Amino acid sequence: MSKTRQEKEAVLSDLTDKLKRMKAVVFTKYFGLTVKDVTRLRNQLRTEKIDFHVVKKTILRRALQAVDLDPGIVDALTGEVAVALSFEDEVMPAKLLQTFAKDHPAVVLLGAVVSGQLLSQTETKALAALPGRQALRAKLVWTLHAPLRGTVTVLSGPVRGLMTLLQALSSKQPASAG
Repeated sequence: MSKTRQEKEAVLSDLTDKLKRMKAVVFTKYFGLTVKDVTRLRNQLRTEKIDFHVVKKTILRRALQAVDLDPGIVDALTGEVAVALSFEDEVMPAKLLQTFAKDHPAVVLLGAVVSGQLLSQTETKALAALPGRQALRAKLVWTLHAPLRGTVTVLSGPVRGLMTLLQALSSKQPASAG
């Protein structure tokens, strides 16, 4: 049963609102997945606060046009299209979809828009290979931590040497009878 005009306008309005707020959107093929697989994918994406929607290309074209993105993006997309919208992390939707695609060949990354810039299929796969925001933060903390740890080790060296010397001297001296 086809949707009424009001339902289509509501979907368009919702998608336009989400595209205005998004940091990244990844376009993907999904045709061939079972309902169980789609549900599993949606749940995985939802844990990272990523919305996953199957959208008609005409509605997607209008929504992209409404947020001043090139609607010609849709012309490059073949087959049925789903979108994964992230509002917090630019890398995570591509990463999760690429990971899911390893076990489900029906999922194919088609492209993405990150911070208003269109990425090709190859660039989207490269984006998926980048570490996520949490991994980058952990690397930053480790990078900042390493020099500080080295400095503490170097500065504690003379004190440690003095303690070793005092222990050696105290073990050589006979106990004084007092």
